Amino acid sequence: MATKLKFPYTMYCPKCKSGLKIKSQNLVGTQINCPNCKKRIYVVTPEEDANINYGVEAAPEKEKAPEPTEEEILERQLQAKKKKNAEMLKQAWFWTTVVFLVALLGGASYGVFQYAIIPFVNEDFSAPKEGESKLAKEFQ
Repeated sequence: MATKLKFPYTMYCPKCKSGLKIKSQNLVGTQINCPNCKKRIYVVTPEEDANINYGVEAAPEKEKAPEPTEEEILERQLQAKKKKNAEMLKQAWFWTTVVFLVALLGGASYGVFQYAIIPFVNEDFSAPKEGESKLAKEFQ
């Protein structure tokens, strides 16, 4: 039983399963190049194509990724754990460095204050009294 074709219709390439729009009755029965894989294919009607699993208007089958084995799953988990540990180690080094630098700066500031500023502030800059040298004044 012949049905009237409605154009355009979609036919799929048997090699790469990309969709090909057949726009004209004149193309039926001829060979064309697949625009995706360049394979020469015959243009057929949907009735002629009905027995082929890639047929007209059939969705192309996608290849399924194989299920990962238990070893692959464990390897992925191990890699994720290693990556997380490496990131935590980077953060620990960063914060250790920050704390060290703050402590170093604080210690240096304390040293400057204790050994340079306080003695300077407590120093007596008054003029020596008559008959007294500045050196004698320091040793009293």
